Amino acid sequence: MSKQTVNIRAIDTEELFQIIHASNGIYQSTLTRLLQCNRTSLESRLKTLEQNELIYKKKSNKYFCYTNKYDFKNIQALNKQAELASLLIELGFYTSRIQVLTNEKKQKQLYLSLFTLGNHLYESSDKLRKQTRDYHNKLASSSQKDFFAQFRNNSFTSFPVKISNIEQLYTDNYFTTSLDVPEILVIPNKEPLSLIESKLKDLSYSNRVDKNTEFIRDDILIYISSEQRLLYFFKNNQYKYESKKITTPIDFFYYLSNYSHSKHAIYSSNASEELADAIKLYRISILNKRKFNTITKKSTKQKAQS
Repeated sequence: MSKQTVNIRAIDTEELFQIIHASNGIYQSTLTRLLQCNRTSLESRLKTLEQNELIYKKKSNKYFCYTNKYDFKNIQALNKQAELASLLIELGFYTSRIQVLTNEKKQKQLYLSLFTLGNHLYESSDKLRKQTRDYHNKLASSSQKDFFAQFRNNSFTSFPVKISNIEQLYTDNYFTTSLDVPEILVIPNKEPLSLIESKLKDLSYSNRVDKNTEFIRDDILIYISSEQRLLYFFKNNQYKYESKKITTPIDFFYYLSNYSHSKHAIYSSNASEELADAIKLYRISILNKRKFNTITKKSTKQKAQS
């Protein structure tokens, strides 16, 4: 699946400033990928913020931005997390809101409000339609089938995801403290995978995690940076954990329907006003391209004169 992941979303200056301020340093190239924006437009916004002394820019190997202070551990971590965000966009998701959060260990995490155009995706590909039918038949309960069907039937489905980084959250010290939203853990390579698997706990019967200091939720999603691979865990017939790669948005919906402990965070609707609000920055980007695409205008003018 191939999809453009930059120059597709307009810049919200307030969102941009919040990300820079909360990040304690972020590469300009990371901002471009994370915001899915036009590089030239981003440079212009950053220049204005810098002239007003709201942000500062420095260069190490690449330009980075910050407000009060910066930390290269955070800069590198957010760069890896933005790599995952690009993969999610390529899979067919969009972002209505992007935030940088700081956890209790003073480490930076991305919090993305994702959405997708479910019934449009379903109608866009014979492969996705077949995959949807196959997964629907595979689900065991009627409640799971109904939950899965909403992605296909509704025009708009949204859900948040929290993204953390194993290079900061060392595997030995990482454990689940909340099931509020689906969570993705970024790891540099597949080496930590076996240790993560050994710490998984089935929360189907007991989902108390508020006082946990040991286990990892069994519905954790893993992104392996070196392989650009997103996967989830499931139990095989011998009740042992295996992992499966997510390559389409339907894979992701199946994971949410069958394995996620954060279903309450997922919202699906056919309300046109909610969809319009979610896609507004993407719509502005399209309108800006039409307005400022001088090359196309010049070519059209030359053809008309010839």
